[in-house]
Amino acid sequence: VRVGLGHPRAVLAAGAAAGVVVAASLVRRRRHGHC
Repeated sequence: VRVGLGHPRAVLAAGAAAGVVVAASLVRRRRHGHC
């Protein structure tokens, strides 16, 4: 965690990756949604 705080780029990359994963999961749920 300390290393991550020392490297803002790593934090931004992790946040971006997490956002992409969440967005992908939401899109998949919407596409495969059985309402």
